[in-house]
Amino acid sequence: MAFLYTPNLTEVPIANQMVSGDISLRKAIAYLDALDIDCLLVAEAGQLQGWLTAKDVVKLAAQGRAGDNCALGMVMTQPPYILNPEEARDISLVLHYLQKYRVSQLPVVAENGEIFGLVTPQGIIPLCSQQLDHLERLEIQVDQFVDAQTNQDYLLQEITDSVSGLIYIYDLEEQRNIYCNKSIFELLGYTSLEIQNMGQDIFSRLFHPEDLPSILALVEIQRNTIPGDDTLWGMEYRMQHADGTWRWFSSCDRPFRWHPDGRIKQMIGVAQDITDRKQIELELQSSQHFLSSMIRAIPGIVYLHDLQTQHNIYMNDTGLDFFGYTRAQIDELGSDLTKEIIHPEDLLKINPLTIKELTKGEVSQSEYRLKNAQGEWRWHLKWTMIFESSPEGVPQQILGVVIDIHDRKLAEAALQQINIDLENRVTERTQELWQMNIVLANEINEKARITETLQQQEEFFRAIFEQAAVGINISTADGKLVKVNQKMCQMMGYTEAELLTMTWMDLTSPEFITRGLEFTAKRHRGESGDQQFEKQKIRKDGSRLWVNVSISLWKDPTTGITYDLAVTQDISDRKQTELDLHKSEARFQRMVANIPGMVYQFQADTQGNYQCNYVNHYAQELYEISPTELIEDASKMINLTHPEDIQKQYESITTSFNTLQPWHWLGRIITPSGKLKWL
Repeated sequence: MAFLYTPNLTEVPIANQMVSGDISLRKAIAYLDALDIDCLLVAEAGQLQGWLTAKDVVKLAAQGRAGDNCALGMVMTQPPYILNPEEARDISLVLHYLQKYRVSQLPVVAENGEIFGLVTPQGIIPLCSQQLDHLERLEIQVDQFVDAQTNQDYLLQEITDSVSGLIYIYDLEEQRNIYCNKSIFELLGYTSLEIQNMGQDIFSRLFHPEDLPSILALVEIQRNTIPGDDTLWGMEYRMQHADGTWRWFSSCDRPFRWHPDGRIKQMIGVAQDITDRKQIELELQSSQHFLSSMIRAIPGIVYLHDLQTQHNIYMNDTGLDFFGYTRAQIDELGSDLTKEIIHPEDLLKINPLTIKELTKGEVSQSEYRLKNAQGEWRWHLKWTMIFESSPEGVPQQILGVVIDIHDRKLAEAALQQINIDLENRVTERTQELWQMNIVLANEINEKARITETLQQQEEFFRAIFEQAAVGINISTADGKLVKVNQKMCQMMGYTEAELLTMTWMDLTSPEFITRGLEFTAKRHRGESGDQQFEKQKIRKDGSRLWVNVSISLWKDPTTGITYDLAVTQDISDRKQTELDLHKSEARFQRMVANIPGMVYQFQADTQGNYQCNYVNHYAQELYEISPTELIEDASKMINLTHPEDIQKQYESITTSFNTLQPWHWLGRIITPSGKLKWL
């Protein structure tokens, strides 16, 4: 019987299927493709070293190594069985080995190692035409072998179809997809055949117009690139489902087949649906943008402090501008930041245990002085709450909001000083002014009543801020309220449902509406940025409320609609204090105008320098010197003292300043006109 081995499937000479193990894997795969054969024999000096089959290439591609540029000898495999020339004559034995090892060829090697050729099913069939019975058996065995081969292909198909992501092969030369696993239908609503039939139109039909230029550019790079080892391309893009919806994908491509010159012929890739992840990222971005806009609109300092490391881990731009530090400088200061910015007298009042004993949800409130970038100490009101706790409930981080109340503190101090001054002046009046003292006493009682009312209002104000520091609302460009917080509901006396049926114009005093509409129009035309102003709002019960409003634009990234984000701070107390201060000052001026004597404010220092900060009109009659002249030069009044009384006057002034007791002096002056007067 003749040998059953043939050169190969395409009748290429066996010498052309023998290569050296030193050639690169990439070149070997290109060689298989160019000759359209299923097997290369690796030989050295005519001796068989191993082989590379089409199945080996598929396995290497699945491992992501098909694009490696390593030597063929590093990845070649060994034939499951090598026939000798005698075995190659036995048809039954050859078919047995082909079926047993599930291969489509077996090498034939002589005892001296010389390679004779390859045995293939196609080479066996012609030699069996002389014996019909034997041919029939051979056909049956060949069918069984084909079935086995089909089973292997089916198994590979099952594996790819079971992958949750999309597996595809794109032919760069034909510019079309030549393979997709079944996941394509679940992910995009198309069958694999429909995708293949799209041909070169697949890009314009499936990919989002905004992503298409980047994708086409990548395809062009792949088409003209000779890749190195482990070359991968990753990308994120949108594809349109058959139902019209857009879905996000993340893909990873690697070379699959090559041209003989090393350029890529086909790409194999895996794509995963990341639509849900993208939606979460978009929602997170929207949430972060909303929070950032709200923090920018708050007229105060917002910070986050870590109790364990005693470091400030966040501060908004308002705080950085106020203190004059950069974020890097704040990080560098660490725990020393508190000592740098808080007044030493107030620093002793801060008890760290107070913060650590807070429960989650509670708000701590305190007042102290902070040093700004110009070195000025200003009073601030701070609200603090637990931001993060350990699993055991121990506070880890605190969140704080700090509002400037320096003007209010100054107003309170001025009001308190006025009360003290009024009481001192009333005490110092003579019996002749007793009736006026009674009037002043009544005014003081009235002042006390007003002060008590102001204190009650202040307590009410602070009670509101324990729940929320400021009122916040979001409105459309035409003024309709679409979102309000609890503080705004409390502030205006409406429920949330009631406010959401109203506009900000419904809550604004008529005299402020026109200006508010002008501001709104300018913001939405881009003619102005964030705005801050004071106005009066009308509560549900008809009463009016002075507020400070900070407004900035906020754009919803999901809808593209632009809204107004307004932060409202109740400033009624400050307005009332200013009004009371003006009233008290007016009463003081009326009282001084009716006193039949000279009223003045006088001060001296240890060097004997004198100064008058205030002098009423009676100075002209008494000293024959105008109040303006005495304010400019207080020594003019002292210089008119009689020479014999000057020492006594000086001693009385010194005693009063040292003991802080009322000053009394009886003496003489000589006016510029030469008159002698006892005072």
